[in-house]
Amino acid sequence: MKFPSFVLSACSGLLALGVAFSGGVAAAEPASEKVLSSLFNDIERVGSSQRLVAVGDRGYVLWSDDMGKEWKQTQTPSDVLLTAVDFPSDDTGYAVGHDAEVFKSQDGGQSWKRVYQDKEAEVPLLDVFFTDNNNGFAIGAYGYLVQTTDGGKTWHDRRDSIDNEDEFHFNAMTRLKDGTLVIAGEAGTLYRSTDGGKDWETLESPYEGSFFGVQPLEQLNAAVAYGLRGNAFITTDSGKTWAELDTGTDQSLYSAVVLTGNQPLLVGSSGTFALNDGDDSLVANQSDRAALTGIVLARDNMYVVTGDNGIKRVSPGILGQ
Repeated sequence: MKFPSFVLSACSGLLALGVAFSGGVAAAEPASEKVLSSLFNDIERVGSSQRLVAVGDRGYVLWSDDMGKEWKQTQTPSDVLLTAVDFPSDDTGYAVGHDAEVFKSQDGGQSWKRVYQDKEAEVPLLDVFFTDNNNGFAIGAYGYLVQTTDGGKTWHDRRDSIDNEDEFHFNAMTRLKDGTLVIAGEAGTLYRSTDGGKDWETLESPYEGSFFGVQPLEQLNAAVAYGLRGNAFITTDSGKTWAELDTGTDQSLYSAVVLTGNQPLLVGSSGTFALNDGDDSLVANQSDRAALTGIVLARDNMYVVTGDNGIKRVSPGILGQ
């Protein structure tokens, strides 16, 4: 997940104005300025390729093959707010959103089909993570957790596999370099699985505030988890213990990218960029102060970010680099 669930819920009422698609998808076309400046919640590199894909409001999907300079526009067969996207390969990707919907692309994000929906649950899915083209998870509000092992053809409810009596929201999921799966969520909830998601262990949390994201680092057993009020914590033992990371900000943090030198660059509310380079905490804000919800590093070393005001390319110079 790249945006806090309470904000996503507040946005859901806006979707009633969208035009629903009953089948197929809209043809790809150059993205309009209106769409480019809409809310986008997540951005992802497509496998090992140069292509970038961003998802957001009204089921919109944008893709770029020139490091985020120009974008083409398509749409899932729905107008729900999309919250997250993941591409385990250069062709296959998955996106999730409200109404517990999951969509799949097999052409690098140019077209999409719905592969899962649970409207009766009345919950948004907040993150999606696949270990390969066929095996993956979708997680969301109130502890929602489903899994597929056949590329989305069938899905299995896995909520009973995890201890979450209070039904806290699951906001983010990732896999560390050693293969450990980690889920982070509301009220400081942290879980890990060392057997591919069959069993989940509750981890001792370093704080009681919500986590909005978790990002693997370069070391085998390392990750950074981040969330409310600038709080971020690093583990180097697959989640057994966590040490506080000084971010230099009290703004909530929604997404991260790992830079050369194993340094996590965090982005969040008020257009915040926060980087601890080992000596100092570098913090800067975009001039529009709009919340940032996703970030990737393009191959020309520019940051490509998503947020309240759409998609932008930002120079590393924003932090004096």
